[in-house]
Amino acid sequence: YHNLEQKTADSFQDGWYKTGDIFEQTKDNEYKYIGRNDDVFKVKGQWVTALDLENALLSKFPNAEGFLLLPKKDNKGLDYPCLVVGGERMLNNKQDVAHYIFDHIQDFFPRHMVPEEIYFVQELPKNDNGKVLRRTLIAQLNEGQSFSGSIKKRASELV
Repeated sequence: YHNLEQKTADSFQDGWYKTGDIFEQTKDNEYKYIGRNDDVFKVKGQWVTALDLENALLSKFPNAEGFLLLPKKDNKGLDYPCLVVGGERMLNNKQDVAHYIFDHIQDFFPRHMVPEEIYFVQELPKNDNGKVLRRTLIAQLNEGQSFSGSIKKRASELV
């Protein structure tokens, strides 16, 4: 990293550059790409790779600012998937969006990837380059911070 000596030093371990990519070795001794360490998490021992689900929802709801599948800790400290939906237009259609997700997403994705809670926000937090700040949202979820203009729904609460 240019002019950031400590960040550069932290990016190396035992002389190897840590890319942040996660691979899993298969039974056939092949390596399967799982994702980046800041975009994946485990639920009940299984990897959750958010990108496919997020892209599927964006194709269904192109007016959304974005969908982020993120980990939230339960009272035992275990992760479960939550979805943050960004965009003012999604706030206006939150019931339809939530019903679609809870009614249809499990038809296309494994159960451990289906969000247990959905949070709607008017705008997703971004850095100066326009990248969504996933870690900020994860911290807000796990610290119990409320989202401005958001609604939290559990699958069992939807009629």
